[in-house]
Amino acid sequence: MAYTRITLLLSLLVLLASCASDPAWEMRQYRLKRHYDQAIQWYEQNYRAEDDDQLGDEALQDLCKAYFEVRNYQKFMDCAQRYFKLVQGGVAVQGDYFNEETVEISKQEKLASVMAWRALMRIDMGRYERALEDAKQATQWLEQARKFNGNQQSKDHQEWAFVEADVLQAAGLAHAFVELEDEARGYIQRLAHLRTPEGGSELHRKQTMARLRILVALKDYQAARVLVESYDRTHPLGFLLMAASFVNPVQGVMQAADMLGREDRLQHQPARYLPERFILAKVLYETGATERALALYTQLLESPYRGSFPGLMVAALHDRGTIAMGAGRLDDALKDLQQAAGWIEARRASIRDATAHTGYAHDYDRVYHDLILLLLKKQRTADAFEVAERARMRLLVADLAYNKYLIEGAGTGAALIKQLEQAEERLIIRRFDEDPEAFKTIEAEPGRLRAEIAQQYPHLAPMVGAVGKDLLHRLQQRIGPQGRGVVYYHYGDTLLAFVVAQQGEPRVHSLDGNNLGDAVAQWRRLIQRPSDEEGWKIGARSLYDRLWKSLKIDPSVRQVTLVGDGPLRLLPWAALLDEQDLPLMQRHTLYVLPSVSALAWQQRLTGKIWSRYLLAVEGSGIVSVQGRQSEAERRIMALAYESAAHQAGETGNKEVRVLTGTRASEAALKRHGPSSERLHLDAIWQLEEEQPWRSSVILNPGFGEDGKLHLQELLSQAWPVRLVLLPGIIAEGDAESRGRGVLALQSAWLYAGADYLLHGMWRLDGEDVDRFMSRYHRVTRLQSPARALQMVQLSMQRDGLTHPHYWATFQLVGNPPPFRVRTMDIRSRPIKDGKP
Repeated sequence: MAYTRITLLLSLLVLLASCASDPAWEMRQYRLKRHYDQAIQWYEQNYRAEDDDQLGDEALQDLCKAYFEVRNYQKFMDCAQRYFKLVQGGVAVQGDYFNEETVEISKQEKLASVMAWRALMRIDMGRYERALEDAKQATQWLEQARKFNGNQQSKDHQEWAFVEADVLQAAGLAHAFVELEDEARGYIQRLAHLRTPEGGSELHRKQTMARLRILVALKDYQAARVLVESYDRTHPLGFLLMAASFVNPVQGVMQAADMLGREDRLQHQPARYLPERFILAKVLYETGATERALALYTQLLESPYRGSFPGLMVAALHDRGTIAMGAGRLDDALKDLQQAAGWIEARRASIRDATAHTGYAHDYDRVYHDLILLLLKKQRTADAFEVAERARMRLLVADLAYNKYLIEGAGTGAALIKQLEQAEERLIIRRFDEDPEAFKTIEAEPGRLRAEIAQQYPHLAPMVGAVGKDLLHRLQQRIGPQGRGVVYYHYGDTLLAFVVAQQGEPRVHSLDGNNLGDAVAQWRRLIQRPSDEEGWKIGARSLYDRLWKSLKIDPSVRQVTLVGDGPLRLLPWAALLDEQDLPLMQRHTLYVLPSVSALAWQQRLTGKIWSRYLLAVEGSGIVSVQGRQSEAERRIMALAYESAAHQAGETGNKEVRVLTGTRASEAALKRHGPSSERLHLDAIWQLEEEQPWRSSVILNPGFGEDGKLHLQELLSQAWPVRLVLLPGIIAEGDAESRGRGVLALQSAWLYAGADYLLHGMWRLDGEDVDRFMSRYHRVTRLQSPARALQMVQLSMQRDGLTHPHYWATFQLVGNPPPFRVRTMDIRSRPIKDGKP
C-alpha cells in the first residue's frame, strides 16, 4: 500500500512537472488569473512567431486573448492572423485537461472566439463595416460548431456559453454601429436567453454587460438604466466599482467596502473596471442624473490609472465640460475641453480605445467644435483660430499615424518618431498590475516627445500632431499688406470663416453650414455639364452669397489665400459669381492651402534642382509600333518641348526629359522627378476618400517598383520641385465627402517639397487639357503660377469658353516661400531619355 501511494505521488509530481513545462498550461494559468501582462512577457521571452506549431493553438489563443485584453492592437491583429492559419491548417481536437467535458471541440468553435475579439478590436478602431464582417463570420462559425455536435455544447460544455456571449456581443455592437437597430436588438434578446446549467453569476454578469454595451451603442440610455437598476437589485456586487447603488447609495458604499475586502482581483486590478464605471456615469448623464454623473466622472478623471484609457478621458472631460457650461461656469468648462483636446492628441491614431468595453464611441470632432465656440464666446478669436487648425490637422495626423514612408523621409528625426509610436502604444496598453505612479510617466511621455520633435524638427511637428501656436502670425507674414487669408471651419451645421489681414486678430463670420455637402456636390455636377450653358450660374451665385458675400472683402485686395474644410475642399472657388456675375477669380488672384500648417512645410528643403528642366510623364497603356511614336506620345512630347522652350527664355536651353510608353515607369519618375524644376504628370489619378493616402497613379512596374505611385510614397524622399502639374486628378464630390482625398493630395506634394501644385478636380478631354496647359506654360514664363492661372482662365473666357467646366477645375495650391534657399545646378548638356 505504501509503495502504491509513493508511486501515485511520483506520478502526480511528474504530471505536474510536465504541465508546468507545457506552454499551453503556462498560458492558461496566466489567463485564468487574468495576469495578461505576465502571459505576454512569458511568451515573448520564450517563443517567436515561427514557434506557433510548437506552442499549439490553445496557448496561441490565450496569447491572443492577452493582447486583446491589454489592447495591444497591432500585436493582437498579428496574433489573430497566425491563430486562424494554425487552426484552419489543423484538425479538430478532443477536449484536454483544460476541460472536463467529453464533448469534442470543433475548429469553428476555436475560431469563433478570436474572430469575435477581432471584431471588437475593429470597433475600437472605428472600422465598423469590417467589424460587421468579422462578427458575421464568427456567428457563422458558431452555428457550424453547434451543428458539429448536435447541440451538445450548450448542454455539456461549460465554456460554450461564454464563447457564445463573446460572439453575440461582437455581433450586436457591430450591427448597432452600422445603424442596423433591429438586428442589434435581436442580439440583445439572444444574450438575455443565454443559459448554461453551471453558468453562475459570472455568466449572468457577462450577459448583462454585453446587453448594456449594445444598448449604449444604440444610444438607448433609458433602457440601459432600467437594465442596470434591475441587475443592481439582484446582483448588488456586480457593479461594485461604479461606487454607487441605484437602489440605495449608502447601501452601495457598504457593499463596495465589504466586497473590496473579499475580492482579490478587485483589490489588485481596480483599473480593469474603469470602463464599467464610465458606463454608469454615461447612463446617469444621459438620463438626467447630472450631479451623480458628475461625481463619477470626477472619480474617473482622478484615477491613477486614467492614462490607460485616453478615450474615456476625452468623453468624461467633454461631458463634464458640457455640464459646467450649462451651469455658467465657463472657465471650468474651458479647462475641461482643453484637456479633452489634449487627450485626443495624446495619440495620433483615431482609436476609441474603450468602445468595445463600453459601447460608446465619442465624437472627437465635437470636442473641437465646442471648444471653438466657447473661445469665441469668451472673445478669444485668435485662440479659436488655432483650435480650428488643430481640428483640421487631426485628420491628416490620424491618416499618417503609422505611415512607414513618413519615417523613411524623416531622416535624423525618424528615431524620435519611432520613440513617439512606442510611447503612444505604452499609453493605451492596459498594465493593471503596475504601480499607479508609473502611469504618470506613461501619460507624459508622448507629449514630451512631440515637444522635442517640434523643437528639433519643426517641419515634422504638424505631421505627428504637434501643431504650433504661431499659425496666425505665420499666415499674416505670408499674405502681405494687400492680401487676405480666408480660413473656413466646418462641423455639422456650423460653418465659420476666419478672415485674416496682415495685422490684428482675425474677423470671424458665422455662415450657413446646413446641407453644405449637398449644395457643393450639386453645383459640381452642374459645372461638369458643359452643354448646360446657364444652369451652373444659379448655384454659383447662391454659394457666393452663402460663403463669400458677408465676408466683405474689398475688390482692391489683390490676392486671397483660401483654406477650405470638409466639402469646401472640393469647391471650384474660381467660378463663384458675384452680384455683377463676375467670377471670383476675376476679382482676386486665388491661392489654396490644405491647412495653415502647410506654410511651415515649405521652408524645410535646401537642395539642388535642375533649372530649365521639364519632366512630363504619360501613364502606361500607350502602345505604339516599334520605331514609331503613338499619337499620344507625339502630343505630350510636343507639349513638353513647347513648354521647355517658353521656360528657357533667351538662353535657348531646352533641356527636357519626356517619359512615355514603356519608359513611363514608377522607378523613372522617382529617379528624375525630384531633380526637376517643373513636373507635369499627364496621367489619371483617382483619389480615394476612405484611404486617401493609398490613392495612386498607375505607371509601369520594374526596377523594384510595382508601378503604383501612392501619395504616401512621396513622403519617403524630397521632391523640391518648383511647380507640379496634375491636370488628370479625379476627386469625388458626393454629398458625404469631406474632401479627404484632396487634403491628402495637396498635403503630400507640399510636404514633399513642392512650391506649388496645380491640380484638376474632374477629368477633361485631352484637347481641352492641352489647350489649357499649353497656354499656362507660356504665361508662367513671366508670371507667378497663381497669376498665370488667373490670366489663362480669363483668356479662355475671352475666347468663348465661358463655361467653368473648361477652366474652373484647376486649383493652384501653395504660397510664395520667401525664406527658401536652393542651390541652382544648371546642366550644360541635354539629358537623354533612357532607363532609370
